Amino acid sequence: MPLWDTFYFLAPGANNPNSRQYEQAGPDTTGPMPSSYQSRLEADIASAVQSGGRQVTVLIHGLSYVLSEACGRLGTYGQNLASQGYKGLLIGFSWPSYGSVDSYLYYSSLPYSFPPAQAQQYGSIRDNIHGSTRSLLHLLNQLAPLCRKHGAQLNLLCHSEGNYMLMLAMYALSRSSDPALSELAAAGRFMDQVIMVAADINNGALEAPQGSPPLEGQGSCIAQYSKTVTVYWSSADDRLSYSDEWKEWHNPSFPLRLGLHGPHSDAGGAIVPNACGLDCSLVAKQNNPYRPPPITVHESYFYIPQILLDMKQTLSDVSPANVVNRISAGNQSFRMTLVPSPMTGPFQPLGARLPKEAPVNM
Repeated sequence: MPLWDTFYFLAPGANNPNSRQYEQAGPDTTGPMPSSYQSRLEADIASAVQSGGRQVTVLIHGLSYVLSEACGRLGTYGQNLASQGYKGLLIGFSWPSYGSVDSYLYYSSLPYSFPPAQAQQYGSIRDNIHGSTRSLLHLLNQLAPLCRKHGAQLNLLCHSEGNYMLMLAMYALSRSSDPALSELAAAGRFMDQVIMVAADINNGALEAPQGSPPLEGQGSCIAQYSKTVTVYWSSADDRLSYSDEWKEWHNPSFPLRLGLHGPHSDAGGAIVPNACGLDCSLVAKQNNPYRPPPITVHESYFYIPQILLDMKQTLSDVSPANVVNRISAGNQSFRMTLVPSPMTGPFQPLGARLPKEAPVNM
């Protein structure tokens, strides 16, 4: 497949987790989305807005998802968000993150640089992300005017390594000379809410940028193009503790993971004005009964009703200080309080994850 090619898929019914029922809408393309896809998308946006769901949310998954798994999680997360009152659309952006084993074996290339310095734009996980940023920007460039046309807001919901994808894409957009992206780059805050869940990026990413290219504030461009950025993190994350140890692959000035430790500004420094941290450690943890046994704490945010309700309110533009079950922790940070509730048990996906292996140098 040539670089930048994008495949567009449609599924029958809302929040369908069965990838076998997905059908490709037109050929793969580096140009505009197929007309059959756009017409269906616009009809769905209009229907959602009419029903009170003004949100169009793009989900970017992390590593270790082949396409069928990405479709399954998209349907599952959509169902679980809808159970908490989310009425908008959820659109999946899937990138080549390999399967359970290879995604850990081929994590990144050395030496570390930001953005990646290698000429190759596919190979390791982070090379694949680097090579997919143009496809993501191309999608957002088409979604933004469609959302404005129908009175909807465009949101991003990123999990784990998907946050690195967003960070690279927004950094690239801020420096792009591509005429095709000029309107998007000049659109200002074209994203409304950005939710960064269990982010496998450095914990200094949302501080004011320092240097060129920066080590501090590498993700500040995410805030530049969005109304509000919310970081969902937990000190009980059972996957980022592994990534925390892979220091030679990470920013040497800020080697700690954002999704495990929260923003560096909690300890010192200043987070960008329109971002906030949300400590979910009391809720996203091993012994929460809403976490289905196959699901890691790292992914459990999308299964725990209390966190899903928080996401729903955030995506609905409730101000950070007014979202229920949050208490202020100072310096633009909040802590989620644990609220016991009757067990209902959200949809449980099939299959389990393999343990993480040490990465190899590409």
